[in-house]
Amino acid sequence: MQGAAADSTSASAGSQRLLMGVAWAGLTVFLALYILFFGLLNLPAPALIALPLAALFGLLLLAHTPSGLMFTAFAIGPLGIVQAELASVTVNLPEALILALAAKELLPRVLRGTLGDIEVPWRGIVLYLAVAGAILVYAFVKGNPPVAALQDCRQFTEYALLYVLIVAAVKEERQIRHIALAFLAGVLVLALHGIVQRFTGIGIPGNQMVSDAVFHESVRSGSFYGSTPLGALMVLGLGPALGLMMSTGWRVNQGILLLVAAALITAAVFTNTRASWLAIALLLAVVFLGVRKSVPFVAVTVAGMIVFTVILGPIVAKRMQTLEISKSESSLLERVQYYTTAMHIFKHRPVTGLGWGRYFDENLILLNERYIPANLPNLPVHMKAPEATVHSAYLQLLVKGGIVTLGAFLVLMYLCARGAWRAYRQGSGNPGRYHLFLGLSASVLGYLFHASLENFFQWPVMSQAFWLLAGLITVSANLILREDEARTSEAGVPALPGHA
Repeated sequence: MQGAAADSTSASAGSQRLLMGVAWAGLTVFLALYILFFGLLNLPAPALIALPLAALFGLLLLAHTPSGLMFTAFAIGPLGIVQAELASVTVNLPEALILALAAKELLPRVLRGTLGDIEVPWRGIVLYLAVAGAILVYAFVKGNPPVAALQDCRQFTEYALLYVLIVAAVKEERQIRHIALAFLAGVLVLALHGIVQRFTGIGIPGNQMVSDAVFHESVRSGSFYGSTPLGALMVLGLGPALGLMMSTGWRVNQGILLLVAAALITAAVFTNTRASWLAIALLLAVVFLGVRKSVPFVAVTVAGMIVFTVILGPIVAKRMQTLEISKSESSLLERVQYYTTAMHIFKHRPVTGLGWGRYFDENLILLNERYIPANLPNLPVHMKAPEATVHSAYLQLLVKGGIVTLGAFLVLMYLCARGAWRAYRQGSGNPGRYHLFLGLSASVLGYLFHASLENFFQWPVMSQAFWLLAGLITVSANLILREDEARTSEAGVPALPGHA
């Protein structure tokens, strides 16, 4: 009987490998067609190619949750642009995969009553979702446009589901590596596309080319999403690249991942977005301070700084010289105006904000130096309104949901970070595990800093990427903490102090 069971297990594993082989082969074909038609030739046809192929192989990968999560992690980058509108709500491909995987993995837990066993900060999640839901009801009562209200609320809350899904389904360090590598591969596609754009202008609208020539004297890379989102995605991709590089013992793999990291930094520089550069600087500082300074590490760091200074330094220096608040430097001036508008709205509605979905007129508010209702009709969400964002994720929460929503979000971030901080302070007897954890954490810290200057949650791909990495950090931190618990449970073996 044991032999029969072993044969059955072997056959199941063989069929699973065949299924995965077919799925990944199909994904490779799809990606080649996608880049050719959409990325290089700039034709509208790829949606017709992308939807059926991606849906087919996405469904195949749903049969195996770890592979489904890998596919989703990859899709967040280049395939987030594949989307459709359902009942006036836009849904992209990664979102469809996330919802399908969540239904598969989490609904059975709900029915069995074991959802609470997932090691996530449930108090913070429930508090945040409850407050966001209450503000949604408030928005409906105040007469805010219903579709816009749902869309606003969804941007900030929906993908916490991905965080829970990752923590529930990922249990091994090997799975963390695979998902992080898949995400990095997707981000790399965007980086390479952005670098090509810098020199060719492929896929960049004519009006943007003119604007870039006037204000930046060069082309700003943006791939499929625009320069600001591309810069932030490079921030989120760089940490996994460095973490994977430091955690592998193979020199060839380290060299490849170092080149990948260099491509991401290059693409970020080519976006000309200073906020992403500052976020990357913070990320690199966290990584540098978090590892032991071996001779090879210091040598690679110094060499990298020299190469960066020689090749990309002039671009950065030229852009940073324009750092002033004036009409000629519209980026900073507009932010001052947005943030001033946010403060006026906060003074008017400090507790609840305007409610999800409420538009406002920035010029009207600045002119009167106080909040003045825009008195807009209930416009469909796809129609242009005067203003719907203040270019800061935290101020956006303050404007739309008041101090209660911002406070609930910060509480959730604190509870998520608490376990990660313990793992960071404790370190690990497994340097590879610790370095991967450090790289992931550095990316999320950089993103959270960058989010103070941009409302990245308005882009689904940004929100998806953030919660994906946050989930991987939580799983990685749990593994490190369990490692210490296992050591201390053995008689006479103390906990491991310090870093790896």
